[in-house]
Amino acid sequence: MTPIQLSDQEPKAPRKARRTKHFETQYEFHNRLLVRCEERIEELGMLDTISRDEKMTHLQNIELLAKTVLAQTEEDDLISRAQSALAYSQTHMAEQSFSTSE
Repeated sequence: MTPIQLSDQEPKAPRKARRTKHFETQYEFHNRLLVRCEERIEELGMLDTISRDEKMTHLQNIELLAKTVLAQTEEDDLISRAQSALAYSQTHMAEQSFSTSE
C-alpha cells in the first residue's frame, strides 16, 4: 500500500458565511424583516386555495420575524408594525387551530 503524500501547503481556513445583502443600519434590517411580514400577510389574503399546512408555515414565519424585531429594536414605528404582524399571525393561528378541532 502506498502512503498518501501530504501537501506542503497549509490547510485553508474555513470560509465564513457571507451576507447576501448589506444593510447600513439595524433600522434598515428590521424594516426589511417587517416588509417580509407584510408581504406574507398580503399573500395569505390573496391565496384562497392554500393548504392549511402552508398557511400555518406562513403564519409561523410572520410570528418569528415579528418577534425578532420586537426583541431587537426600540424604534416606535417598527415596534408598532411588528406588534400588528404578531397579532395577525396569532389570531389566524388560533383560528386555524379552532377550525381543525371542530
